[in-house]
Amino acid sequence: MIIVLCVVATVALYYLNKLLYARYPRLWTHPILLTPIALLALLLATGISLDEYAADTRVLLWFLGPATVAFAVPIYQYRRLIRELWPALAVGTVVGVTAAVASSWWLARAFHLAPEACWCARYPRPSPWPRRTASAATPTWRRCSWSSPGWPAC
Repeated sequence: MIIVLCVVATVALYYLNKLLYARYPRLWTHPILLTPIALLALLLATGISLDEYAADTRVLLWFLGPATVAFAVPIYQYRRLIRELWPALAVGTVVGVTAAVASSWWLARAFHLAPEACWCARYPRPSPWPRRTASAATPTWRRCSWSSPGWPAC
């Protein structure tokens, strides 16, 4: 029952926040900002742990694969424009990745997260040859080391 509540609440809150954003288009009413805040409040109010929520909503992650593949269609359709604007796209990508890594690092430092909080998944490289072991598709996990002056080294 909790699994249904978590999935329905996640989807419903997202769509309600989309309606709110359509009516009041402000930065602080954006669904990407409001939905996690509303979900966190719901989890705190119901006493559902974050680990339980993550396990129950894992089904939503299954939809990311087809959604990611679906992005290939507009990329193909706009390939000429992408070729023309590749410098701006490259700079935007580098700035976005840098901002994501920097904000993650600063938040980890601000909340005094233990070094064990950073784990890196190392997936095996794709091979054209079939593998006979069951562990070929599972990542191997190793601990990241937090270097004192800089970034976590994975």
